[in-house]
Amino acid sequence: MYLPFMDHLLVELDARLLSAEPRFQAQYLIPKQAHLTQEIAEGIFTIYQDDLPGENLYLAEISRWKTRWVGNNEAPSNITQTLNSINMDLYPNVYTILNVFASMPVSTATAER
Repeated sequence: MYLPFMDHLLVELDARLLSAEPRFQAQYLIPKQAHLTQEIAEGIFTIYQDDLPGENLYLAEISRWKTRWVGNNEAPSNITQTLNSINMDLYPNVYTILNVFASMPVSTATAER
C-alpha cells in the first residue's frame, strides 16, 4: 500500500508544481516582466483567443503595449497596478487577458476536502 501511495504522491507533485500551465503566460503582459517575446505573445493569443474582443489586431496591440513601457521607470509591477493603468480603448485585448488572468483561481482545494 505504501508504494502505490508514494507513486501517486510523486505524480501529483510533478503535475501541480513542476509543470507550467500555459494560461500563466499572461503574466508576461505585466510591464515589469519585460520578457514578452513574439512567441510568448502568440502563445498567449492561442490560449485566450476565445475571450478576446478584437483578435484581428492583437499582435499590433501587443507591439504598442511593449513600446509604451520601454524605458518607463514607473511601469506597473503587478497585475492590479497594470489593470488600473490600462486604457481600455487603446488596449482592449491586453485588458481582457489580464482581467481573465486575475480572476483565475490560484490552485485547487482538493487536499482540503
